[in-house]
Amino acid sequence: MNRFILSQELRDQITKDIKHLFSNSEGSHDWWHIHRVVQMAEKIRLNTHEGDELIIFLAAILHDVTDPKLNIRSHEWVIDYLRQKHITENVINQVLYITENISFSKSKNSTSSTTKSIEFQIVQDADRLDAIGAIGIARTFAYGGKKHRPIYTPKDSNSSINDGKGEASIDHFYEKLLTLEELMNTPFAKIMARERTRYMEEFLERFNNEWNINIE
Repeated sequence: MNRFILSQELRDQITKDIKHLFSNSEGSHDWWHIHRVVQMAEKIRLNTHEGDELIIFLAAILHDVTDPKLNIRSHEWVIDYLRQKHITENVINQVLYITENISFSKSKNSTSSTTKSIEFQIVQDADRLDAIGAIGIARTFAYGGKKHRPIYTPKDSNSSINDGKGEASIDHFYEKLLTLEELMNTPFAKIMARERTRYMEEFLERFNNEWNINIE
């Protein structure tokens, strides 16, 4: 057990700092994404009745700070920042391990579910849940717009949108988002993921119907 308690004062200080850090970020990876992940991680923790509150909060609120594609801050910056808040080295190491390994690309090649701490599982589930459902759809097209990606690019006159290959935003659903349901760690997240995945499936079916207009 960690003796360091997550006080409301510390929570407020860190929240203020990270909110400022992401004040100019684009919509798919902005402060509100982080806020939702923090809230969802807390909801999963309370439902699961497991996990260290401090580690979960810190890992959730810091999970995108060192993401290379966002270029916010370095690994060393996070260490210095947490030390300034008098966080113990043990907690810092656990938080950094989570933030550096929860991404989809990292988890495909390493960190089996049997070696993940409950804190790791909860924060990873919270981040993945924010990538799917209605918000996941919005985030996908927001990020695609930032990267100047087309919504969808037909491969040929008889193409289906569900081949999962390409650089268009719609391809991201098949390459990643529709697979996340099976990768959830906690029972609570699995239930939420089923509902959100079903919503995406319905959206994609409608998208396909609207794209493929039959002229008679």
